[in-house]
Amino acid sequence: MNEFTPYLSEKVVVEISGNRPKHGKLIEAGTDLLVLLHQQRYYYIPITHLHSLKADLRAGSDDDKDINLTPFIKQEEQISLEKILQNAKGLFVEISVCGNKPIHGYLNEVMTDYLILHSPIYNTIYIALDHLKWLIPYPSSYAPFALTAESVMVNVRTNTFAELFQAEKGNKVAIDWSSPSERLGVIKCMSNNIVELIEIDGSSALLHLAHIHTLYVPR
Repeated sequence: MNEFTPYLSEKVVVEISGNRPKHGKLIEAGTDLLVLLHQQRYYYIPITHLHSLKADLRAGSDDDKDINLTPFIKQEEQISLEKILQNAKGLFVEISVCGNKPIHGYLNEVMTDYLILHSPIYNTIYIALDHLKWLIPYPSSYAPFALTAESVMVNVRTNTFAELFQAEKGNKVAIDWSSPSERLGVIKCMSNNIVELIEIDGSSALLHLAHIHTLYVPR
């Protein structure tokens, strides 16, 4: 039993970092992860980004209806973020990182502190695990543009997000791609978790790695 047990199978309102509150049914609660049924989809939400959870006192909603859906993974042992990510490898997923615009793609690999996602449109996107707000896995049969997970595999070269920036030194990148904080430029160097980026106008910007959500490297 944990603090969320009284809310299991109940309608709740969940407030997550950077997102509007979500109304739904709390399906499962682990030590570091919540599973919320919201608008007939399962949201896997890291507790570290949970701002608040309370009973939903609204009268009647679509979330009240019983639907024939099963969670992405059902385990007798306690659910966790690590288990969900490992089981989602190779699947097409929807991920929220910052703002209200999610990222879609195949989850190719789970590294020490970042994820490798392959987007059918934008190719490879690297996502800092600390900034993962929620994950929605699609059914294994889902194949956008008739692509398969095997056809979009990426060769893994680095174990950590910091090593990734070191490896991409000298390359053109988009940091926090497609978000209000997006920055475009060339990585000059990375030291002590500080990234030096040469921006389009030639100016230099120092960025702390802990506040970088995603890295996109055009190929």
